[in-house]
Amino acid sequence: MSNSAVFLIGGHDLEMIEIINILTSQKLKIYNKNLSWNNANLSDYADVLDNENTFIAIELKKDLEHPNVKFIDHYNERSNEPSPIEQVADLFKITLTREQQLKAANDINFILAIESNFTLLLVN
Repeated sequence: MSNSAVFLIGGHDLEMIEIINILTSQKLKIYNKNLSWNNANLSDYADVLDNENTFIAIELKKDLEHPNVKFIDHYNERSNEPSPIEQVADLFKITLTREQQLKAANDINFILAIESNFTLLLVN
């Protein structure tokens, strides 16, 4: 990942807080406007977009075009992709902790994922 990458934070939930922690631990540039998770748009960051940096928009709706923005998400047409925290961890070749894995599962499948992970904990 290039040092010129700038991360734009989407709506806050448990998973996004973990993503922020990962990005902070990597000492990366982050813009965080404390958006609500159901109303987070790329346009909320229009004032920081430029042509020198690569921007990574995490769970932001693509409501405007910009050539230097890449998106991390797992909704709608991207529903077959891993959770955003898994995508971020993959960028930096980080292994998620068990707690982070559960938060990723929660973000994708909510209660069903937590229940199946809990069952695995009981079996093991």
